[in-house]
Amino acid sequence: MTGILYDFITASILSIAVTGSVFSIWPAGGLPDWYLLLPLPGTLLSVLFLHSNPRGKIILSGLFFAIAAGTVLSRGEVFLNGLTRTDLSSLWILAGSVLSVLYVRLMKRFPILRVLTFLLFIAFPSLCLLRRQALSKPAVLMILLFLVLSVIEWIQGRWKKEGDTDREKHTLLAMPFLAVLFLSLFLIQAPEKPFDWKIVRDIARDIRSTCERILQMFDHEDEWIEGEGKVGFSEESGFFSSVRSSEYEVFEVKSNTALNSRIYMSGQTFDEFDGRRWRKRDDSEQNYRMYDVLETVASVIRFSDEHMSDYLRSSSLDIEYKGIRTAHVFLPGKSLPVIRNRTAAQRGGDLWFKNKRTRTYSVDFFRMNRSYQGFEEFMNSGFTDDILLEEETMKKVRNSIQHLDLSGYDERGLIDYRNEIREVYGKDPQLSQELNAFLAELLEGAQSDYEKLKRAEAMLGAMEYTNAPGELPEEVTSPAAFADYLIFQSRRGYCTHYATAFVLIARSLGYPARYVQGYCFTTSEDGTTNVLSGTAHAWPEVYFPGKGWISFEPTPGFLILSGWKVKDPVAEQQQEEIRIAVEEEEEEEEEEEETEAAPTPQPGVTVIETQKKSSAFLPILSVIAFLIVFLIADLTLRRLRYGRKNDREKITYLFSRCMRILGLFGLSLRQGETLAKFACRASLKLPEERLKFIPVYEEIIYGEREITPADIERMEHDTRELFRFWLNTLRRKKEDDL
Repeated sequence: MTGILYDFITASILSIAVTGSVFSIWPAGGLPDWYLLLPLPGTLLSVLFLHSNPRGKIILSGLFFAIAAGTVLSRGEVFLNGLTRTDLSSLWILAGSVLSVLYVRLMKRFPILRVLTFLLFIAFPSLCLLRRQALSKPAVLMILLFLVLSVIEWIQGRWKKEGDTDREKHTLLAMPFLAVLFLSLFLIQAPEKPFDWKIVRDIARDIRSTCERILQMFDHEDEWIEGEGKVGFSEESGFFSSVRSSEYEVFEVKSNTALNSRIYMSGQTFDEFDGRRWRKRDDSEQNYRMYDVLETVASVIRFSDEHMSDYLRSSSLDIEYKGIRTAHVFLPGKSLPVIRNRTAAQRGGDLWFKNKRTRTYSVDFFRMNRSYQGFEEFMNSGFTDDILLEEETMKKVRNSIQHLDLSGYDERGLIDYRNEIREVYGKDPQLSQELNAFLAELLEGAQSDYEKLKRAEAMLGAMEYTNAPGELPEEVTSPAAFADYLIFQSRRGYCTHYATAFVLIARSLGYPARYVQGYCFTTSEDGTTNVLSGTAHAWPEVYFPGKGWISFEPTPGFLILSGWKVKDPVAEQQQEEIRIAVEEEEEEEEEEEETEAAPTPQPGVTVIETQKKSSAFLPILSVIAFLIVFLIADLTLRRLRYGRKNDREKITYLFSRCMRILGLFGLSLRQGETLAKFACRASLKLPEERLKFIPVYEEIIYGEREITPADIERMEHDTRELFRFWLNTLRRKKEDDL
């Protein structure tokens, strides 16, 4: 009796654990947890069959076939018309219960199998945890129960006892206590959200932030040395031969709404470039930001007063410094210059705290809908210096910014503001004749100022991004020399290179432009974003009279137009009419096909079709078995072939596989399209972290540098993550359909 009970309990635990794990990885159409109890009858019958004498085996066999016959008779129509997914799952569960009993018998004969199973039950949940693959609660509990029983049995086997030394019997004595414990764990409701270890993460973050602030206290703020640099914000701006990233939290941003969009937080603007570094000479205390916001809001009101929210929306941010020590105030574009709860001074359009100990502040700003197709029409509209802030427009502006006193902002102040912008940021850098001719050809046929600048942005964005561009040649000592070197010779660099080149090009075309340093990041959906040091960025801004400062993104791979969807009633009505017409046409075609395909009833056909359906089950299983064997063999051969490849062949193979996965998303490289442009286009549909393999591949292949094992590991990791992302996308789509 002890052996029967031991085999039954152990086999049942194994069967439920394996079945629950399989259903967790390959969901079985939403089967309830009680389906995991199906192995119990099959396990019990199998154990009794193995432990019975010949007569008992005959009785159990007759009982089993009687149950099977009754099932066929009661479900005869189902068997004839094809098994449902639930029926197939039940059959697999029952088959697994029989195999689990046989496996327990093997474990008792070969103890090494129990050791291997023990290690597998440790490794498998750990792997699922690392891959963020959820296992069902019954499966986890049964795996833990098997591990506990294995440890108990191991202890019992090495415990010297007198009297009754039956190891299985002593192991079973612990089952009532374990049953109560695990039943209690099963009945306890798990929280809807997983435990996030917030306290531990906060403590670790604070320790690291404190260390970073201590290190920053010893930084030489006025020293700039060419060589290797670290990604982050600095009050100086030059060029490093290479930059490295040291990820730590800079500040925390909380928004009043879930923005879920990219935000550029500027810390300092620069106006003078000598060919090797940027400096800030403008120390004006004029309220640049307020006039910038006024111009933008007024121009949107003039352009589309009734649909202003399609172009601009007000938001607010609460910022708390964590791992950065600076007096600079980081602000989003089109922000109001009044920092709530804090006092800040202005210098050349930038805000800064007189006390570096200031850690928190709040700011209001206007988001621009850059992804809206009407935004380009707005930028191409003809507002110039001739249109100033009219009284009627100012009334509407005051309604949009009700909590600020705008009485001190008038036409005279706006004129002075524009004159200062032209004087400080509009100086011609005197580019070379060769570059001017190149730009003239590039911009030929452009219909507006905005289109010209977008062409320059696209031209720079098609170059190569790298964190190791090398030092600037010694002969680069002027803005013109730098522009020629980047555009005609190097054609590679990081954000500082491309933002600088764009500013020089814009100024040469007669547009006031400035170089901006800060952070560029995407806000999280829950409204709280931890901004990391690696998001430090540089970008250009161009001044459009009547519209204000507009940012551009010439850095390769960084261009993403953020915004929100705009409802178009006319277009929605047209789409609905088209959808209804298409559905009606499809229904008519289906009816015609059904009418044409309907067979004419003939005597004797029913019997033949029934025989075909009843014999179709075995071929289906054969096909499934063949496919499983084929897939396993194919996977094995692929791994063997991959292991024989050299490093460059492996990189190329992994890149091709990633591109094939992107093809499943409807993304493929167009004829004549560079990888940088493709990455920009793909980033509109997929998260940026899923596309990191593109710059890595470009740097390795086109940079012709030596491939390291870290490069291969990174490409393999990106390939796995991209494939996993595609699987999760299919799963979410399937769940949405259900």
